[in-house]
Amino acid sequence: MGSPEILEADTDQLKALSQFYQLLSRVWLNEADAALLELLQSPDVRPLFEEAGGRLPTESENPEERQTEEQQKVLDELAIDYCRLLLGPRGHFPPYQSVWQTGQFQGTAVTGMREFIGLLACEPALGVCDTMPDHLAVQLRVMGVIADRMATAEAPAARALLVDVARGYFERHLSWPQELLESVAKNAETDFYRSVAQMTEAFLQTERTAWFGE
Repeated sequence: MGSPEILEADTDQLKALSQFYQLLSRVWLNEADAALLELLQSPDVRPLFEEAGGRLPTESENPEERQTEEQQKVLDELAIDYCRLLLGPRGHFPPYQSVWQTGQFQGTAVTGMREFIGLLACEPALGVCDTMPDHLAVQLRVMGVIADRMATAEAPAARALLVDVARGYFERHLSWPQELLESVAKNAETDFYRSVAQMTEAFLQTERTAWFGE
């Protein structure tokens, strides 16, 4: 195991990393709505999203149509796909660590998440943490909080301590989703959610190298 690449990241890189974790968190937390698509199509976000492997729904060349009937059709398709993949009622893939590790909700994954959330004192930024702390979206958001704390850490020792926290957290709570992400990618009916699953899996693999130096 080598030295973590993340120790060499500057403030801007860490801020960008935090923001990407937060973006992925939003994508996984709820079905895509108009506000999310608008964000993903914005000039600042779209190039980064597509460079990472994300695929946006096809847009109409008619702006008026894009804002009305076609947009609603796209949103309906995405909502159906999200619900079918992640919410059920049957044959779905619950995005909870406890389900994939123990076959049922709750358990040690929930306890561990609450410990990290308490340690980082980030409850206000995690509106859903009380009811589903081991949801992938919450876990991604907490990692974003850690990256943001690193970006604002003034002392090298403080940053090094946060690296230790991040490595422990990543190993316990972001090493599990591969099977979930592969299942979503395989069964998605929209290019958007297929690409999001593939993008998230590739991103987490890259992150493992960055944090652990593997």
